[in-house]
Amino acid sequence: MMFRVAPEVHRRAALAAELSGKSLNQWAEEVLEKAADHYAEARLPA
Repeated sequence: MMFRVAPEVHRRAALAAELSGKSLNQWAEEVLEKAADHYAEARLPA
């Protein structure tokens, strides 16, 4: 998956990845997975 982000968002994401000891791709995959899970769980019927 490829998408564009604003340069400032890219800079902050790259910094977050570096601080967590991960590549930007690894970090983004984890963040997207958590966000997708959260979004899906919030919309599942009770």
